Amino acid sequence: MPGDQRINYRRSLRLPGYDYSSPGAYFVTLVHPQSRLLFEHDQLCRIARNVWNAIPTMFPNVELNAFVVMPNHVHGIVMIGEREALAGVSNQTSAVMDERLTPAATEVVQGGGVARSGLPDIVRYYKNTTARRINSLRRTRGTAVWQRSYWDRILRNDRAVEVARNYIMLNPLRWDSDPENPVARPSGLSEEQQWDRWFSEQLVLPQ
Repeated sequence: MPGDQRINYRRSLRLPGYDYSSPGAYFVTLVHPQSRLLFEHDQLCRIARNVWNAIPTMFPNVELNAFVVMPNHVHGIVMIGEREALAGVSNQTSAVMDERLTPAATEVVQGGGVARSGLPDIVRYYKNTTARRINSLRRTRGTAVWQRSYWDRILRNDRAVEVARNYIMLNPLRWDSDPENPVARPSGLSEEQQWDRWFSEQLVLPQ
């Protein structure tokens, strides 16, 4: 599938009118814009993993579930909880706040309120922070690390979370046939379409 069509497909999956700051579980996929195997490099893979693990520090109402770094994309599950205060952050310097928080979250803290971070805030923080650190390491300032959009699915119950978690944990074993693999045999389906088919099949299997 050509790159532009794939990006449009991801955009179309954002549920119109849905409040993505609502408590719940979300499956997220981010992909390198040219599908280059960027994360085959250990240092860059480590950056992708470390920034992900730091998300709950930046967003106190967020917990993480399964996560995997593939050669040119990442999958993860974000668990957004109820609104919580960003304890202790208001005493930090603005420079530190700029590193730790999205502009929206910083504005809330400076106003003395509390923050409930939505999925777009969390993804924006992750993409911006990983890109900045990767480009700093590679001395490639301003180079795109991620596609402009991202793909997500709302996981509406524990069974859906379990299925998504299994998908993520097994993803490395399916790399040879992964649509994001530039040398894989094309199946005619994007990864999102393969995920939808697999997800639907798994949900109806006996537990």
